[in-house]
Amino acid sequence: MYESKHICEFTDAQTEVLPNQTVCDPQKTFTFIAIMKCKFICVLFVPVWFSCSVVHAKPLRENIDAEDTAFTRSLLLSLDYGSNKVFLSRTASLDLVYLSPSIAYEAPSGFFAGIIPSMLINPQHKWDELDLNMGWDFFLFKKTMQGSASYTRFVFSKSSLELRDSLTNNLELIFRKDSKTIRAKLFVDFDFGHGNSDYSFTLDLAHDFVFENILRDDGELKIKPMISTNAGTLNFYRLHLKNQKEGVVVQNLAATVNTKFNLTGVEFSLPLEYDIGRFSFEPAVHYNIPLNQPKRLNATAVTYFTASIEFAII
Repeated sequence: MYESKHICEFTDAQTEVLPNQTVCDPQKTFTFIAIMKCKFICVLFVPVWFSCSVVHAKPLRENIDAEDTAFTRSLLLSLDYGSNKVFLSRTASLDLVYLSPSIAYEAPSGFFAGIIPSMLINPQHKWDELDLNMGWDFFLFKKTMQGSASYTRFVFSKSSLELRDSLTNNLELIFRKDSKTIRAKLFVDFDFGHGNSDYSFTLDLAHDFVFENILRDDGELKIKPMISTNAGTLNFYRLHLKNQKEGVVVQNLAATVNTKFNLTGVEFSLPLEYDIGRFSFEPAVHYNIPLNQPKRLNATAVTYFTASIEFAII
C-alpha cells in the first residue's frame, strides 16, 4: 500500500528491507501473531456494531502506493455504520446514528465519481441524505505529492436532523505528502448553500503500523493512529430537530452572524484496517474536542465510533 509505514512480515524467509519501511524480527513477534490469530476477529468486528461517520465525502483515493506514478481503474462498494455525525468538530444535540452504503468509480486518468446515500437509524429511522461526488486526482512536484479536487452536492430530506443541512455544496482540495514517519493530508474546503458559506482547513497527521500475513497470506492489518486539527469559519448553524412521533426535542437554532477564522477543534483517532482479498474492514474510535464554538451550542468533547466494509469489484 502507499502509506509510510512500519511492516511486520511474519514469514520464515529472510525479510527484505524496503525504502521507508521498518521490518520487525519475526521471532520477536511470534507471541503477538499467535494472539492475533486467536483474537483478531473479535477485536476487529466488535466495534462495527457501535460505529460512525465519514467527515469528507471523498478522500484522496486510497488504492495507490506512495511509490506509484499512475492511478488504476476501480469500482468499489462500501457500507459505513456510525454512532454519531461530526462535521468539523460540530455535532447535533442528539447522536445521529446512521448507515451509509456507497458506490465509487475511479478511472486510470484520475477521474472519480461516487453516490453515497445515508439512512438515519436513531433518533429517527429514515433516508436522510444523498451525496453526489465527482472530482479528479493528480500528482504534483514530479509525482512526489498527491492532490485531489472535487465537488460534492448534498441533498437532505425536508425535515433533516443534520446540523449542516443548509450547506448543500462542497468544493474540496486535498494535498497529501508522505515521509518516512508521517503521512500528512491537508483538506481545503468551501461549503455553501442557501446564501451562507463556510471555509475550513483540516490537517491530518498519521503513521501506519502494518502487519502482513495475518490469518492468510494476503491478509494485512494496519493500525493507523491519527490526529486531525480543524480551523475555519462558523458562519451558519442550522439545527432542525423535529419529530414528535419519535419524541425528539423540537429545537431550531440559527447563527447567521459572520465569525472570524479560528481553530474549531482537534480530533484523535485510532482506526484498525484489515485487508484480505477484495475486502477491506475498518473500525475506528474517535475522540473529538470542539474549540471556539458558539456558546449557545453547549459543545463538549465527544467519543464516537466508525466502521466500514469495502468490496473491490474491479
